[in-house]
Amino acid sequence: MGLAQNCRIMLRMPNRTSAPLAVIMQRSAIVNRWFTETWEAKGVVPDSAAPGTAHSVIVREQTLTQFLFPGHTLKLQRGEADGRYEL
Repeated sequence: MGLAQNCRIMLRMPNRTSAPLAVIMQRSAIVNRWFTETWEAKGVVPDSAAPGTAHSVIVREQTLTQFLFPGHTLKLQRGEADGRYEL
């Protein structure tokens, strides 16, 4: 999900140098001697939330929960343009 979604974000901003993003984080319960959970970034999506919006739960299942953390910004740097692919 993350890679495909990231590609769509880049296609939506052809002449811009920044874009608002929200990050999807997943907390999974585990059975382990030292830890009870793991956290993993699952993807990014365009952010349409108002500034200052708190994180929210978007998926809640028995052993995992996904949270949406709005308020981040993707900033493209001209010096890093070599790795950017445009269609």
